[in-house]
Amino acid sequence: MKAILIAGAVAIGLVGCAAPPPLYTDSGKPEVSIPNTNRRQVIDAIVDMAHQSEARVKSATDYSVVLGRKMDGNSAGDFVAAVLFGSNYDRTPEARTTFNVLELSGGTKVYASADLVTNPGSAFERTQNLTAGKGPELMNFLARLKARFASSEQPAAPGPAAQALGSPQINQVRQPVVAAKPSPGPFSSMAEELALRDMCTPVGYALRTATSQAGDTYRVNCMGGMVKEYACAGQSCLPAR
Repeated sequence: MKAILIAGAVAIGLVGCAAPPPLYTDSGKPEVSIPNTNRRQVIDAIVDMAHQSEARVKSATDYSVVLGRKMDGNSAGDFVAAVLFGSNYDRTPEARTTFNVLELSGGTKVYASADLVTNPGSAFERTQNLTAGKGPELMNFLARLKARFASSEQPAAPGPAAQALGSPQINQVRQPVVAAKPSPGPFSSMAEELALRDMCTPVGYALRTATSQAGDTYRVNCMGGMVKEYACAGQSCLPAR
């Protein structure tokens, strides 16, 4: 009977092991850059997001956060993990996620990894790295983490330029200027947040591809090769047509 259960679990596991799409990041692994933040802010945000999920915080330092979830639920994934990675010592393995946070010039960078742990919390722990297979899931978490800071990056509305009393009125005509090279801009975070709502997991920053008197155009590269474009002006962005 046990052999039948193991065979069934292996079959279920193999079905879920299709090769994940490649990650278009600098390292090829789950990572995200969050401008205008420091380590403390990002670590606090990760801990807060963990409390809103089934995971629990195992440890939090100035440079990393480790989350863990006992795989003792009723899902097929938990069942497969318990059959394949449980032991006589502890039949319930643990899904463990580690976030390493670095403070760089202008912001922070977060790297994520995933492991499945046999005999968690004991001197007999064994780990199986699952980062490659969990890449899209980790990138989704990192994208939501970055979106939490989007409001602090939105540009303030420009005020009218001061003019000396009695000076002649000067009307300046601004000509459209096309950006020489796509680069992040003041609306990057807003465009990335909209892309998330449009079922797009952003890869890297939203890039400003053009600017004119009417506003800016941003391109968001999504996981899986999809591309989204948004027209941004004032305090809002809309899908570009």
